[in-house]
Order: sequence, then structure tokens, then C-alpha cells
Amino acid sequence: GINAEYMGLFMELGSQLCRVQSERLGRPIHQFTYIMDMAGYRLSHIHRPIFSALKYIIENDKQNYPETTYVALVINAPSIVSVGWNIISKVLDKRTRDKVSILGSNYHDSLRKVVADENLPGFIGGSCTCKGGCVASPD
Repeated sequence: GINAEYMGLFMELGSQLCRVQSERLGRPIHQFTYIMDMAGYRLSHIHRPIFSALKYIIENDKQNYPETTYVALVINAPSIVSVGWNIISKVLDKRTRDKVSILGSNYHDSLRKVVADENLPGFIGGSCTCKGGCVASPD
């Protein structure tokens, strides 16, 4: 199953990153974008616990960190993920469903509507050249 302690630490890191960015930019930042790259996943990797995990993450986010998710994008998603999402999404409220996009390998245009190319790491087609890469850290 999902390690609740790990998820709590992940969400706390996100909150800390929002505070750091707020100070750096001089304006409040209280939402973030999730990008999950499923490149290399095959049907054998995807089973019920993954969909249960996604539902847990969404529900935990809603309960403990309301309105912190701007959007969640699943890129390079195998078609079975779309099928699973269609099932899971029926139990979620419309506002939550609207924040999630399941995208296949042709995700670049949709991704760039949300995140500027210079803020995306190269391994997903961006042009970020930040020291240490574009995966944010609180330092």
C-alpha cells in the first residue's frame, strides 16, 4: 500500500517549496503542479494498487492540503491508465477531476500550456538549465 508517512513528507516538502518560492518571487505561491512521467511503464507494472495510490494521494491532498494542487499531469501514460482514471474519477468531485490530465506520449503542447519550457527539465522536453536540474529543492 501507500506509505502515509512518505506522502506526508512529500506534501510538507511541497508546502516548504511554496514558502521558499513566495519569498524568492515576492508574491504568494500556494499551489504546485505535479508531473508524473510514466515512460517505461508497461501493463505488468500497472495494477490495482497504483490506482488505489492515486486515489489516496488525491484524497490526502484534499483533506490535509486543500487547494495546493494547481494541476496534475500524467505524461507518457499507457492507455490502461486512461481506462483506470475513467473508473477512479467517477468517485471524485468535478473540481478535483478537472485538475488531472492523463496524457500519452504526445503531451508536449498540453504540458507547455501549464509550465513554461524553461521551467521543464530536459528529460521531458524542456530547456531548463538550472544548477542541479529543474526539480525544485528548498535550498
